[in-house]
Amino acid sequence: MKCRHASTFVGVVLIVSMFSFVLIVVPDVARATILYVGGSGPGNYSSIRVAINTASPGDTIYIFKGTYYENIEIPKPLTLIGEERDSTTIYSGTDRAIRITSNWVNVTGLTVTGYELNWHPALISIYADNCLIANNRLLKNPSGDGIDIYESDFNIILNNILLGGDDGINLYFSENNALINNTITGYGDGISLDYSNDNTIIRNEISSNVVTGIVMYQSLNNVFVNNTMDRNGMYIIGTKVKYWNSHFIHVSNRINGKPLYYWKDADGGSIPPGAGGVILANSTNVVVENQDVSNGSVGILMGYSSGSIIANNTANYSRMSGIHLYNSEKNVITNNTVAWNDRYGLYLRGVDNIVMHNALSHNTRGVQ
Repeated sequence: MKCRHASTFVGVVLIVSMFSFVLIVVPDVARATILYVGGSGPGNYSSIRVAINTASPGDTIYIFKGTYYENIEIPKPLTLIGEERDSTTIYSGTDRAIRITSNWVNVTGLTVTGYELNWHPALISIYADNCLIANNRLLKNPSGDGIDIYESDFNIILNNILLGGDDGINLYFSENNALINNTITGYGDGISLDYSNDNTIIRNEISSNVVTGIVMYQSLNNVFVNNTMDRNGMYIIGTKVKYWNSHFIHVSNRINGKPLYYWKDADGGSIPPGAGGVILANSTNVVVENQDVSNGSVGILMGYSSGSIIANNTANYSRMSGIHLYNSEKNVITNNTVAWNDRYGLYLRGVDNIVMHNALSHNTRGVQ
């Protein structure tokens, strides 16, 4: 685990989460200059790619308004700044728009878009550490993702708008990244963490995605605070209990305006009324009753939990399952209304669960 700068990074995350300014981070350089792309000034470059090739580490590339039909790679620490976000556009055609392979790269103030990318790349792909992607719009990548982060740490993804495509922001084997104040709409999964640990996800607005708002797969120790999910929810996939109970998921997270209750390592107690969604991780003897947890990804999700009572709830119109148990046993599921869920009404993986008197209708599969 790469934690050598973790305390410094947490401080930066806290500062950035409180303010909306753009934080430009660059390494120490002896001299830094500004190169201009577009516009009518003498010596301005007509291509972003040529300006990148010409620039020295630490330089800034200022991009005037216009549409630039190109795919770029950034192999050195540079800052790219668009003159005006909504009218400074990189149009990628059928390949990824921006590929970042150097640490300490900043990309701000751009619209990035593509159309029918031919091999499912992201509009922005990051293979580097300590980068900042801020105040950009990523639009309509129908066969690819918005932002992909591969084996990369200590990056900040801040104040971006992502609209339409395969998945919004994906992290693969990446640690200590911060996703803050992003708006993510109309993807498959809004935010996806695969084998990614110790990341911080704060105040993102995630809505109308086809499967989930936030999904974690085999991931550890991630922090979620003040995220809002509309017609989405959170889903955890993990083959060991640590993938379920190691996270910090604050009650300030909202599903359809109502709190998401994540209880881990609990013994006893009742979920408070008015839940938008419920996740029980390594918990026993919990009561979940009289809740309406409809219109999320999974209404009630249980992993490695036992002896609980799930009763008199309504779990309709979920993108995945109304009630979903993973490696959970000896629970009682009774008198619930579970209808019109996209995949399963009840998904049960475990032994000795009692299921009775539930009203199941119009689910793709009633019970799996």
